[in-house]
Amino acid sequence: MGVDVFAAFEKIGQDLFRDTDRFVAGERFRAADLFAPVSSLTELQRSQDIVTSTMFLHSFDWDTQVHACKQMLALARGTGSWLMGGLSASLEAGEHWLRPPWVPEGARKNVYRHDRDSLIRIWELVARELGMELDIWVEYESNETEAQKATEQGGANFFEGFEVKLLWYHVEICGIMATHL
Repeated sequence: MGVDVFAAFEKIGQDLFRDTDRFVAGERFRAADLFAPVSSLTELQRSQDIVTSTMFLHSFDWDTQVHACKQMLALARGTGSWLMGGLSASLEAGEHWLRPPWVPEGARKNVYRHDRDSLIRIWELVARELGMELDIWVEYESNETEAQKATEQGGANFFEGFEVKLLWYHVEICGIMATHL
């Protein structure tokens, strides 16, 4: 089940993968806002064995990321379920202000870019707050891309600097405290 705030992504994906004939519209995709109190995701809570997010968490500040992690865990079926994905990260965690072209000229948006340890910390924080036991694995991408190599040699790249790396995570729900069921 794919989810995005933009409904048009379903048609774009079907056009890209040429699978319109294999899926009924709305069957494998939901247009929904993960942060809305009630959405088409509400009925999916506690139903998914695997929840993935790629190039998503780094789009927000720390507090919004905490909320997103909680929302993703709410979609997971429970013990034995996995959350996994990847994000743009740094060798040194911290807040960053986005600049154009990522935001309109004159706009300011603060995001939190993780390092390995801070991504582990955010999952541990969420686990404590939700009364869950999680097994957390986090590692940097092991292979440098050509874009990263070009940046280190003075070129520009999508991630705006050689200190920016891809960070992958795998979180398994190992248990839920009875008081939080």
